[in-house]
Amino acid sequence: MAVNLPAYDKSKFSFGPGVLRLYAYATGEVPGAIAETSLSDVGGVRSGGSFSVGRTRLDVFQGSPRELADTYITEETATLTCNSIEWNLTNLSNALGAGNVTGPTGKTTTLDFGGSLTAADVAVSFTHVTPAGSTVTIRLWRAKAGGDFSVTFGDDIHEIPMSFSAAGVTGHWGVGQTAATDERLFQVTFTDV
Repeated sequence: MAVNLPAYDKSKFSFGPGVLRLYAYATGEVPGAIAETSLSDVGGVRSGGSFSVGRTRLDVFQGSPRELADTYITEETATLTCNSIEWNLTNLSNALGAGNVTGPTGKTTTLDFGGSLTAADVAVSFTHVTPAGSTVTIRLWRAKAGGDFSVTFGDDIHEIPMSFSAAGVTGHWGVGQTAATDERLFQVTFTDV
């Protein structure tokens, strides 16, 4: 018999990939003014995605010996990454944060790239369905692309890396609400079955 066995709900266990959806804001478009249904599925990905949150602390100490008096957060980051396995130049442009995609003309699509000083805004949604049928959704209200691209033309399937870092917003797309000061980067929802 097992000892030190915690109470748990196995319907909340999960593993596996998810679906990444992107929406590139048009020039002058207000982030927060789009519908979630406007986001496009990026297609096949390699082993799902990764989501990380970072907070930089500033600890304030007082006294002798020094004791922690308070802690402030001076920086917050949220990054979603995955590797696409489909050659889609619109997705590549979104992952680079720049570029001009034309076509298709016949069967040819073209990405022209280079010289942009800015990274375009993109809305990001990642949805994962658990084995029990519950849904985990991560939304980056406004994100900036990582901007790096490297692909190995070898014996394994081609992987196109995508990385998106959350940027602050004043409104949430898809849910029609104003973002409070502590709700400006991302949202994670868990919908139980």
